[in-house]
Amino acid sequence: MEPEKAFNEEPEATVQDPSLVSPSSLLQGSALPLLSPSTSVSQPPRTAPSWSCRLHFVSPTTALDIGAADYSTVYPRLCSIEYLVTAATCLGTMLYGFAVLQSFCYKNFFSYQWDTVDPNPFFERMGSKGYDDSVDDQWVGFITHYKRFLGLALLLAGFSGLYRALLSYSTSSASPVPSDNTACSSPSASSECSGSLDGHVKVWMPPRWLDKLRSRARTLGSPSGARRRCTAFLQRSWILPAFYTVVGVVFVIFVHGPHFFLPLLIIIANYVIFSRLQRWCPYWLFMVIMWAAHVTLLYLIEINDGFEQTYWLQYFVPTSEKVAWAVLAEVRIPLWKQRMRWCVAFRMSTLRLIAFNYDLWEATHAAARARDRARAKHDTGCVECAQLREQNAASAAALPAEALRCYKYRTEYARDPADYNFLNYAAYVLFPPLYLAGPMSSFNAFVSHMRVPSTSMPLRKMVRYAFGILRIYITEYTLLHFVHIPCLGSYAFVILRMTLLEQAHFLFYMLAYLWLKFSFIWKSSRLFAMFSGIEVPEDMRRCFGNTLTVRGFWRDWHASFNLWIVRYMYIPMGGRSRVALSVLPIFLFIAVWHDPALHLVKWAVCIAAMFVAEVAVSGCFGWAAAAFRREMAAAAPHSTRGVRINSQYSWRISLLASKTYFWGRHVSRHSRAAMRRHLCYGGCFSSILGVMRANMMG
Repeated sequence: MEPEKAFNEEPEATVQDPSLVSPSSLLQGSALPLLSPSTSVSQPPRTAPSWSCRLHFVSPTTALDIGAADYSTVYPRLCSIEYLVTAATCLGTMLYGFAVLQSFCYKNFFSYQWDTVDPNPFFERMGSKGYDDSVDDQWVGFITHYKRFLGLALLLAGFSGLYRALLSYSTSSASPVPSDNTACSSPSASSECSGSLDGHVKVWMPPRWLDKLRSRARTLGSPSGARRRCTAFLQRSWILPAFYTVVGVVFVIFVHGPHFFLPLLIIIANYVIFSRLQRWCPYWLFMVIMWAAHVTLLYLIEINDGFEQTYWLQYFVPTSEKVAWAVLAEVRIPLWKQRMRWCVAFRMSTLRLIAFNYDLWEATHAAARARDRARAKHDTGCVECAQLREQNAASAAALPAEALRCYKYRTEYARDPADYNFLNYAAYVLFPPLYLAGPMSSFNAFVSHMRVPSTSMPLRKMVRYAFGILRIYITEYTLLHFVHIPCLGSYAFVILRMTLLEQAHFLFYMLAYLWLKFSFIWKSSRLFAMFSGIEVPEDMRRCFGNTLTVRGFWRDWHASFNLWIVRYMYIPMGGRSRVALSVLPIFLFIAVWHDPALHLVKWAVCIAAMFVAEVAVSGCFGWAAAAFRREMAAAAPHSTRGVRINSQYSWRISLLASKTYFWGRHVSRHSRAAMRRHLCYGGCFSSILGVMRANMMG
């Protein structure tokens, strides 16, 4: 079993012939976690839900809850009292919290009104006093420059599409390259060269160099020769990464101001050092040096404030008049404006540098094993690959095989060592749509998508995705007109005026605001990258309130970062066999990566402790559930009320068997399923409460 499943536990089932199986059959039912990689279980027939709704007390159960043999409760969730009451309670609590916070903001608006702007006229008529549009620099900066980001993404997409279209056209229409013509290939030349040797006629023969020159001139002048030259030029693999690199460097210069050369120097140094070091060092030494160097560099950059206050640096390239006056005691006009500090954006670049170094080492020393493992995993049980095959079934013959592969396959499949060149590396690190905030992508997947663009998001799906982003923006825009979350969070004395109930609602809506903000930024960046055919993992895959475990929270909140952690930290540290030992270093790195501060170290320790406790409880619960099912299978169907339990069992097994007998005789399967579900909800509530408490600390 792959160790990745401990962090990213997505159920996978083995499919004998994935080309003949649709994704719906792979995703059928929720009993997939019970399947082993070699198990083949026929699904019971499922009747289509009827539109005639009759109320039931409990929600529809699944095969995992009541057993596949009794899977007959197929009806909409809206037809269950349990679901309706739960949904109404959650919705009512959210609306009540919104009203409570809105009333608090109205009463205390005078404390922070200078940090708000005039509201939208429509919302002003609805009672809004101001729009919170100045405190959160991330949100304000991204919204302010959104049109520029969109224009840059369209520029990259236009060049990428034009280049790929020209390459496809020239490759498909190019004629075979003929052999070099000789001096006597044309009829006129043949007549000149065919002197009568019998008549002893001496014919002048042109020199060899002149013959080649004429042949070259005829080749250059012909349309087929121009097409061949164009095809040969377009087939050069450096064109697209070179364009991405040039645009990326210009983007970095525009964003970081005069200090743009600092991240570029570190990026160049990483390539020069580790592309050579991986040839000489064993695996463990290479990893130790790489991780120690990058973690130390992160710490030094943070404690030195990005080296931006260094005197020699500010003397030549001050970023603002204020900084120049503070450092040099004189007003110096900066060369151009700094829109974002380079040390903030470089945290994402650090992850890309580590990803490139690891992928390079794997491609150099273990490429064959990585490729075989990727093929074996994705040819038999990958749902995403099966979905791509079904989605592109009509045009599968015209597509390369790599176009029907998912992101994880492209990540795990090692590239040719020649692909790990500086241009591809620079394009990967500096790709503008992903440079500032992500989502994260591996080097292998990025190069693969440059060569073969993704087919997972056709135009219709892309339009729906864009409307989803617009919906998120409208929700955030509306929220900031009535509940001024950033302003409240920036003034501690205002929070101290809240009652305990108001603080609880404020914490919930603070998480809602962060989810909406990061979801808008990451989904927009992902869409901009998809314009150019570069697929990256989806961040914020579900709502923050729809998370049940600590693992689920990290897997769905920043999903691309979680995949990065799994590939470049969790699996190299031992994976599932050493999960208890690897959790603490992983979360300590996450804390240092965000900000090397003491409160984040405490946060990392709390999260790691909850994660280990959750793994232990899940293991114990899984063992108890499996034993319970075994005892029920042995006792419930055939036993009677007077059956005695074998005395050779231990007291624990006897107690479990007696309870199993009682439940099997007096409680129906549907009731057992509902009780099990609510027991899981209780444990999940404890986990999420701990996550919220830890996030308050961090």
